[in-house]
Formats: sequence, structure tokens, C-alpha cells
Amino acid sequence: LPLPSSPRGRGAGAVTARRPGPLLALLCAVLHASASRGIAVQHKSLGRPRCMSAVEPREGAMVQWISRVLPPSGRSALILLNTPQPVAVVAALWDRFDLRICADGAANRLQEALPALAPELIVGDLDSASPGALEHFQERGSAVLDLSHSQDSTDLDKAFIAAAERGFHDAVVIGDFAGGAGRVDHMFGIIQSLFLAQQGPTAFSEVTCLSQSSMMKLLLPGSHVLPGLRGAKCGLVPISGPCEQITTRGLQWNLKGDAVAFGGLVSTSNLCVEDKVTVENSAPVLWTMKLGSEDEE
Repeated sequence: LPLPSSPRGRGAGAVTARRPGPLLALLCAVLHASASRGIAVQHKSLGRPRCMSAVEPREGAMVQWISRVLPPSGRSALILLNTPQPVAVVAALWDRFDLRICADGAANRLQEALPALAPELIVGDLDSASPGALEHFQERGSAVLDLSHSQDSTDLDKAFIAAAERGFHDAVVIGDFAGGAGRVDHMFGIIQSLFLAQQGPTAFSEVTCLSQSSMMKLLLPGSHVLPGLRGAKCGLVPISGPCEQITTRGLQWNLKGDAVAFGGLVSTSNLCVEDKVTVENSAPVLWTMKLGSEDEE
């Protein structure tokens, strides 16, 4: 995945190419390794897989999900959070998505870091996006969706809803989700948004969260084939409650039908030892993987 010198975006101007840092080089290696893998996603409530290269489950068989770090190009949404952004990664991945959304104050971040790029949508209650940023992007063709009347959902929830209403069901969320700006409550709010986005008739098939140094995905019950990164630290967290049975392959400390729960066993600080990781889980768990090297910590 080459780093583009002028990513596609509304408005004139080019983004100066930067030499890929360790994180971007590492991410590109993972993308390259997973590019040929298909995706099979089957929600129990839907009856048939949403995406290509689907694996048809037998009656009563475990649902199988074959994932990659990013969804395939086309009909995929990019959502930027109002947190510090890995600018080189955003610039490199911008063209991959058909729909780019700034969640409220993310518009300020994008204008400051990559003013030549313009999202299709700026969504939220608009209490963070500056008038200057809104005007800047509206002049470049961006639509602004003021959803301040709905205070029972977060800006990320609103972004997911806007994407689903436009027919998008694969998304990548970029931002500092790991307790950014000292707000651990925001981190849990993001995880809650992942749960909501992957439920109901407009459920997202694939959602990946990327930060400067980590990625995370919510693994719904079933069998998951994940692109690993040999040597990367990783974890499986029973974030929604006990998971009575979980089995893994491709980790240094594999789980073998174990029960995981807070107050009991939780698999953190594990290690990918293969380029593919398999997880079979009876309840939702959060998969996390570090993307940076040790000297970035």
C-alpha cells in the first residue's frame, strides 16, 4: 500500500508525501499480507452473509467470520474521531473509502492536519466543530449533518447511523480510542458504540478501530479468522460479560475452551506467534492488537 502524494479529496491542493514511519510501515505490511483473504460475515439474525467470499454455514453450525485489518475497497466508510490522528495513516488510507465522515470536532483535526482533504459528511451535535472548520469544508463540498436534537447517542453513534442510512456496513474508525485525553469514559463509550453498530437490521459487518499504535475489533459469537502480526502484543477482553468458552490458535498463550471473565481469567499481554489468529468464542469479546514496535512505547 503506497503512501499517496495527493490523496483524493474535495478541493484543491495536495498533501505532501511523508516518509512512512514505523506504524505506517507495519500497518501496510499487515494490509498487504491480508489483501488476498476473503471476508465471510454472518449475523445470526440475517440468514445470509453480507460480503463477498462468503462461507455458507451449515444448519446449527458455528458462525464463521473471516476478517482483515481493513474492509475491501468500495462501499466502506472511514470515520474520524475528535482525538489526535495518525496523520500519515489517514492520508495513506483516504482513497480507500467511498464515504469519509468526521465525527463533530474531528473536522477541526482534519482541517489542521490535512486541509486539502474534505469528508463527504461532518456529523454530530456540532458542539466541538468550529465555525471555521465547518465553513472550510462546506466550501469544498462537504455536507454538515446537525443532530444536536438527539442527545441520547454519541457523535460516533451518529456517524455509524449516517453511514448505515447511506448503505454502508463496513467501517474503519481512526483516532485515539485508548483513553485519549485522559477520558477513560470516552474509551468505554467507543466500545459501546461498536456494540450498537453491530446490532439490528442495519448492523455493520466489519468495524475496525485504529489508533496511533493499536487496533481493536469487537468479535461477536462465532469462529473468527484474523490477520495476525507475528510478534505483536494482543488481548482478548470479555468486555460485555463472561464468555463461557473461548479457543484460540496462533497465540503464544492459547486458550483451549477456557471461560474468561472479569474477576477470573482475562487474556491480556498475549502475543501473536503466527500470521493468522483463530478465535472461537461463545460470547462477544474485544480483540486488541498493538501495531507499533516496542521502541514506540
